[in-house]
Amino acid sequence: MEKIVSGILVSCSENSKPNVNGTMYYNCTLEFQGEQYSAIMYDTVYDRGITVGSTVNFSVKVTNEETGDVILSVLGVGAKRANASAFGLVTTATV
Repeated sequence: MEKIVSGILVSCSENSKPNVNGTMYYNCTLEFQGEQYSAIMYDTVYDRGITVGSTVNFSVKVTNEETGDVILSVLGVGAKRANASAFGLVTTATV
């Protein structure tokens, strides 16, 4: 399950590091509804010049159904995550 929401980029580390797949990312902090949460920002998003203090869209993806754990990933400023239905494509997946 995944949802896209907006929040404020509070901070971002200065150095990226690889995830288990070798994709480079930065550790960040996002503010959403008055609370601060840990998040990640991939190099491809960071390279767009997103600045601390700006409003960003981020995905909230459930990583563990039993515990409710999620991972927050910064998508960008004003970016909207595409899905099949936005382009008139029909899929069997539920959203």
